[in-house]
Amino acid sequence: MVWGVSANTRGWWDLTSARALGYDPVDDAESYAAAITAAHGEPTPGTVEFDRVGGEYAGPDFAVDAVAARAQQA
Repeated sequence: MVWGVSANTRGWWDLTSARALGYDPVDDAESYAAAITAAHGEPTPGTVEFDRVGGEYAGPDFAVDAVAARAQQA
């Protein structure tokens, strides 16, 4: 399996193996950070938005059962 992530300044993923395969990310979300934090504030440590890859989309509202229940209601 091969995957890649952006070259984010605040990123924590180790890209050493990906770079060995020739992957060279160029995008950095930091270029948008000032505008986003100005509009929404900094995320709070200890929250889903801060602690999980995927932010709010990795929370309980997006668990398989929750999404399936909403789909049945639609």
